[in-house]
Amino acid sequence: MSEQGRILVVDDHRTNRLKLVLGLSRQGHSVEESANGRDALARLREKPFDLILLDILMPEMDGYEVLTELKRDAELQKIPVIVISAQDELQSVVRCIELGAEDYLPKSFDPVLLRARINACLEKKRLRDHEQREKIEKDNLLRDISLKKELLEKTYEEKRTLLSIVTHDIANAVFAIQSSVMLEARNFDNDFSRLGKNFARISRAAEAMHEIINTVRELEAIESGKAKMQLSQVCLDDLFTKMRQLFSETLQTKKLALTIETQAPAPLFVVAEPLTLGNHVLSNLLSNAIKFSFPDSAIRISVMSRGDEVALTITDSGIGIPPDLVANLFRFDVKTTRPGTLQEKGTGFGMPVVKKFVEYYGGRIEIESRTIEEFPNDHGTSITIILREHLPESA
Repeated sequence: MSEQGRILVVDDHRTNRLKLVLGLSRQGHSVEESANGRDALARLREKPFDLILLDILMPEMDGYEVLTELKRDAELQKIPVIVISAQDELQSVVRCIELGAEDYLPKSFDPVLLRARINACLEKKRLRDHEQREKIEKDNLLRDISLKKELLEKTYEEKRTLLSIVTHDIANAVFAIQSSVMLEARNFDNDFSRLGKNFARISRAAEAMHEIINTVRELEAIESGKAKMQLSQVCLDDLFTKMRQLFSETLQTKKLALTIETQAPAPLFVVAEPLTLGNHVLSNLLSNAIKFSFPDSAIRISVMSRGDEVALTITDSGIGIPPDLVANLFRFDVKTTRPGTLQEKGTGFGMPVVKKFVEYYGGRIEIESRTIEEFPNDHGTSITIILREHLPESA
């Protein structure tokens, strides 16, 4: 036995409708009826049907108009239509077929023939629906595969680039250690002042290697799911004190003034992970501001409360960042490193690391920059990180 179908009978004569509804219901189909074309279209747009049995001569909207409307609708045109009409002229049959009807029967139809035509139409529709579902599933699967492939390729490229950068920077640090040790081995003459300077250089190089390795390990652990970012409310005042201490020597070397302006009640807290916010995010942002600032200028840190968020902005009046670099500033696979105003060097992956950690906190980062070439009297960069002020209640 064929599967049951949902059939809409459209005929302005009540006797004809009842005859069809009764016969089709006995065959196990779910049947509804409409007395005119306008009501039929409304029903078709409200619920799904598998087949339409359509009369031609009806008031308000005849069968030809219904077929025309069905043909215009991308969804409704998929429903097969069998026209059952007293008009059995060849011209009417041809017109209905051209308008999209699946079949045409005179009203003096044989019940057995009608049943066969209905079952054939329903079977064809089921096959079309099945093919359509398979196509959609296949398209979705291909799209998912493509997206995953792109993500894997991007992740691989980022890791490859990061590994290249890390290898290069660690090699530089190792070279600094080796050259300092070799220099001491050749020229040691009890000059303890020079010995102290070279040991300090060795210590800084070792600290740089340690910091690079720890950053990569932290990012890898978080991205692989081995470690979870433990967020908490972090006091900004404490971090600012730490940043002043950390960069005091560098600020003095370039004769830079560091001011902190807070337009919010103290103490002010943000949602982040304390160590990475200080050691990676703020440290990188302030280090860049120092690097690209001119001696005898100023760097300003401003904090503003924005409802449930806190905006922290670091502004310098340095050389600025060209638009093409701004566009790629947060990408691991594009080299954006430049020498500072005193030829200071960098890795080029500080800003991508900053963005990753800020996003881990549930925040975002914004940047505005004016280059000294384009704005000789008003240049510099402002980088703003926007973080939540409070942890979610469920956290």
